[in-house]
Amino acid sequence: MKYLPVINVWSNGLTTAILKGQLILQSGQWIKCGQDSQKSIYIGTDGRSIDAVHGGSDREVLDKYKHRIELNKWGDKMKAKREQILALEIELQELKQDFKNCLIK
Repeated sequence: MKYLPVINVWSNGLTTAILKGQLILQSGQWIKCGQDSQKSIYIGTDGRSIDAVHGGSDREVLDKYKHRIELNKWGDKMKAKREQILALEIELQELKQDFKNCLIK
């Protein structure tokens, strides 16, 4: 998928199109949030808001974007580990109950 030229996400209903999934931007797309604003980098959307990195020179924005992507990866790993822990805790409770049932017999 190719990147588009820098687009103003606040113009011509683009924000609504992005939030509704009618226009899909890839993470890393250079955008503007207003006609006279500095360039930002699009990260994604949750359907309620648009997540982007703003502020500074192009180099500073790019560095912030790379940092955010790295943080998001760590967050995803942590979420997966929490889900694994929860599943193991449920399994442990089931094993404890099975053990209690064996003792009662």
